[in-house]
Amino acid sequence: MAIQMKKAFESSRDVIIQTDNWGGAIEFYKTILGFPVTNRSGDLVEFETGAFRLYVEKGDRLGPVFDFLVQDMQAAQRVRSKGNSKKALFIPRF
Repeated sequence: MAIQMKKAFESSRDVIIQTDNWGGAIEFYKTILGFPVTNRSGDLVEFETGAFRLYVEKGDRLGPVFDFLVQDMQAAQRVRSKGNSKKALFIPRF
């Protein structure tokens, strides 16, 4: 019998990017990639991509934001404090 263990970290389906060319980014994801807009609120637009929900926010380019759901907040804070020197991110530029 296999034992099911809960993951310490699990990502949500949400990814947020910020851009100062908000109109261009919205046009790209909506028209070029064909992602449907599922919600729009102020300076934030939500797209359904299939695998994840993409939020495009008007503002300074800070890089993508990913959500992680955790069972044990103290353990998550210990992992976070260790940091990661190997970062590989694809950040679209608009």
